[in-house]
Amino acid sequence: MALDDYTVTTDVERAVGQGILQESEFINSPLGSELSLNDGRKFRYCKNGAVALAAGKLASSPAWVSTETALAVNTAAKGDMVLLITTGSAVLEDAYKDGFVFVEAGTGAGQILKISANEAASTAEGRFDLYDPVRVAFAAGDTVGLVYNRFSGTIATVDTDGTETETPVGVPLIPVSIGYYYWAQFAGLCNVLCDGTPAIGTPLMRGAVAGALALATSAFKEIATVHHTSVDTEYRPVILSIA
Repeated sequence: MALDDYTVTTDVERAVGQGILQESEFINSPLGSELSLNDGRKFRYCKNGAVALAAGKLASSPAWVSTETALAVNTAAKGDMVLLITTGSAVLEDAYKDGFVFVEAGTGAGQILKISANEAASTAEGRFDLYDPVRVAFAAGDTVGLVYNRFSGTIATVDTDGTETETPVGVPLIPVSIGYYYWAQFAGLCNVLCDGTPAIGTPLMRGAVAGALALATSAFKEIATVHHTSVDTEYRPVILSIA
């Protein structure tokens, strides 16, 4: 859906230049920006990943890359805006743009620094430019990890084995093209695919069916509440509450 296919009707949508029923090839708001409507619905601005998304199905953050932890880093000084990190796997140019470096252990431990750009690297030292300056100098032996911006490169929720590999982001109200920007609803009344027939008022989590919500158990976090009688494999209103 192009930007001119939908008439923006609220001031908050108009202020950011992209409505909740619009996708865009170009960015119109910082990733993760929130948009709240006066009917209780809330949205976050996201960029889709390599697979198109469907309306009414839960989308999640990019999966955690387990090799991008316990990484060697240069002994950065306070105020430095560049880190040299030895990656644990092949990293494409700007794959971690708007993501984060977190300092796991050592003198600089506890810091989290936002990434403005990164060069391509393959289990070798790569340059990571920062928005944030280093606040506590690193010493030899400090280790870091890398994490994507959770709102960039979103994916269809496909976990079926009870293992968390990504975190829920929200539900698009429209089909979203590969690599396009969109608003994902994370709070308020939303029409979402049902997996099973949970009763009104019961908590929901991601289901075994891709993009669907199911009766909550201990397998995954609770992210919604049933608002309308559920029908398996159909779409029904729920109250979203995704952190």
